[in-house]
Amino acid sequence: MKTIIITGFGSSSPSLRRRTFGPIVTDAEAMFPDAEVRIAFTGRDVIERIRSRGGEADSLEDALAKAASEGSEEAAVMPTLPIAGGQFRLVQDACSRFSGRIPVRLCGPLLSSREPISKFLDALPEIFPDAFEEGCALVMMGHGRGAEADGNLCMVQHMADVRGMDAFFVTATGTPSPGDAAELMRRAGVGKAVLAPLMFEAGFHARRDMAAEDGPVRSALESAGFDVECVMKGMGEIPEFR
Repeated sequence: MKTIIITGFGSSSPSLRRRTFGPIVTDAEAMFPDAEVRIAFTGRDVIERIRSRGGEADSLEDALAKAASEGSEEAAVMPTLPIAGGQFRLVQDACSRFSGRIPVRLCGPLLSSREPISKFLDALPEIFPDAFEEGCALVMMGHGRGAEADGNLCMVQHMADVRGMDAFFVTATGTPSPGDAAELMRRAGVGKAVLAPLMFEAGFHARRDMAAEDGPVRSALESAGFDVECVMKGMGEIPEFR
């Protein structure tokens, strides 16, 4: 038996988990019928909240320990993370601690190299057609904590710029910033931003940092004179991204 562990920060909302982790588990089970597919979360607070409400939630360490104890031949760990950063380092650390007990294969984040970034950019006009109308731009907000995550987003932005796309990628607290996007949008001559999360779940951070009127991303764009339309749908809810 082999084990596939789909892991990400997670959400304490059962409906949000059903809309994000649910479909990707179903897809993985259909593609790999001989494997045991598990879900694991890296968000400690998320795990505690789910358990406090009577639900079941494994950390990545829990899921790897179960795979090892059940005699799995190997575990493939598939992060639901769009970019590298602090959460991916947690995943790497957990995998390295179990490498002596069970062979572990770790996939990288979705946008960690040029080929998947290119496919991602190809898909954006189909997923967000309104954002690519005349006078509009797409702005996507990621977590972007740390130099690796910021550098990852800058690479995505560079590849979009080379294509001449009015698509901009920001973080609430890192680089590129909402102010950077506002300046690029001014140069592009657009007046409206379709704002969407570059995150697997459109949860607390998307509501607070992206969509809230006083949040750092929306408020920065509106203060710069742009009309803002928010799309509250995480990448896990969008089949093309999955």
